Amino acid sequence: MTFSGGEPLLQAKALVPVLKLLQEHGITTCLDTNASLLTDDVKECLRYTDFVLPDIKHINAEAHKKLTEQDNQTPLAFIRYLDTENKKYWIRYVVVPGYTDGEEDIRRLGEFLTTLTSFQSIELLPFHNLGKHKRDQL
Repeated sequence: MTFSGGEPLLQAKALVPVLKLLQEHGITTCLDTNASLLTDDVKECLRYTDFVLPDIKHINAEAHKKLTEQDNQTPLAFIRYLDTENKKYWIRYVVVPGYTDGEEDIRRLGEFLTTLTSFQSIELLPFHNLGKHKRDQL
């Protein structure tokens, strides 16, 4: 069972008993997260989660802040935490032409990935404009 959203870890405290129950019944669980939270409740959720899909919005701290209005330290710390806990996870990175695909950024992303031991894959997700017509109507 996959929990996604929005951000499912905003409800981490309520999610813990659900994840525990699913685990007790042998149901595999997955969290699809932007990795922006790393509280004690989130860590408790991760104890009962089989697989995690964290995002890296941008490896460059300044560009990440411009994009999300948050620094990228928590998402990177979240991923490092997954690694130290030997959690199974795939990292997802949206490739936005001219924004997240710079040679220096890709090199830095690769350097970060080489410090990790538990991640199983990186998904490079193509940017798309599927909601552009809705935004244009606003």
